[in-house]
Amino acid sequence: MPFLALALLLASILLVRAFGVERADYRRFDLAEREPQRLDFYRRWLRDLVLVYGGLSLVGLLALFVPQLLRGNWGGLPTLPTLVAAWPELDAMLVDAQARGPFPWLRGEHGPLGPILIAAVGGLMLLVLFAVLIPVALGRVDADAVYAAEAMIPRTRTETRYGAAMSVGAGVLEEALFRLALPGLLYAALGDAWLAFLLAGVVFALVHVYQGWVGTLAAGSIGIIFAGLYAVTGSILLVMLIHAVIDVRSLVLTPMLLRRSASRRPAAIRSIAQQDR
Repeated sequence: MPFLALALLLASILLVRAFGVERADYRRFDLAEREPQRLDFYRRWLRDLVLVYGGLSLVGLLALFVPQLLRGNWGGLPTLPTLVAAWPELDAMLVDAQARGPFPWLRGEHGPLGPILIAAVGGLMLLVLFAVLIPVALGRVDADAVYAAEAMIPRTRTETRYGAAMSVGAGVLEEALFRLALPGLLYAALGDAWLAFLLAGVVFALVHVYQGWVGTLAAGSIGIIFAGLYAVTGSILLVMLIHAVIDVRSLVLTPMLLRRSASRRPAAIRSIAQQDR
């Protein structure tokens, strides 16, 4: 069972890091007050995102592709839009997921009602996510209170640039790992697409343990939604885009609006000015 062994190895690396260095880093980051200290953490997280998540994704995807090489089915490395079709295991996993439960109906195989419902629910969820920014934009939210409650939110323009890079990186690399590579390995070993997505979703939830158990459960729920969206649309690029947009909302739009609203209050001006020193 080489695929299962590799999946367990990747999951173990992620979980050991999540419950060890990443959780400890976040606790130290929560105590950091000055921008240079915070920027050190942002740089490290961005580096780890690329090296760890990107590296593990590459290992998993290459492991799934090696059998094609051994069988002589070599047509050159695929581009990202044709990624799933180029990996038979990933293609089979997607087909299996799409054939189960309500997904044929949601994909419109029995009429247009399913896709209409998906579009309506998805639009409503995005509306709610971005509607909560309205009080921030109107200056009805205390910036210092938000920073105290959510340490990860960038406080300065320089930090926000790192937030933008992390948002895009997480959207692409987390989806490549948790919706392609890891479930692909699990599917190749277990032969059940939704069991593979569920197990990968548990790992996805647990790597967010630094956010506390509420954040962990929220991440797990979002992970399952992303897996369902991937099954409905068949497009990993769309899921990556939505993931990145959600993170941009938190790590780019929110701090931008906080700085704008804070600039209207003298006390907040002093607070932001101190952060920018």
